[in-house]
Amino acid sequence: MSEHNQNDHSLYVARLIENYLQAHPDAMDSFEGIRRWWITEQKVHESAFSVKNALEILLDKGVVEEVGGGFFKCAVKEKSARH
Repeated sequence: MSEHNQNDHSLYVARLIENYLQAHPDAMDSFEGIRRWWITEQKVHESAFSVKNALEILLDKGVVEEVGGGFFKCAVKEKSARH
């Protein structure tokens, strides 16, 4: 797989993780938990390499944060609409 295709695929996996976090904003899990449960819940099986790259993209974007012990969670939650 070319570097361009790897990057496109990593962006795809990053979007899967973002979708999961939108549905479960309080979710927190380890790398392996994200790979096994967050991704496969969406009926997709991804390699550890793809998930690692996707998490790096999401860390750089500020979508997820590492909270220690190898666990990740949503960095920003949607603010509730208060009027």
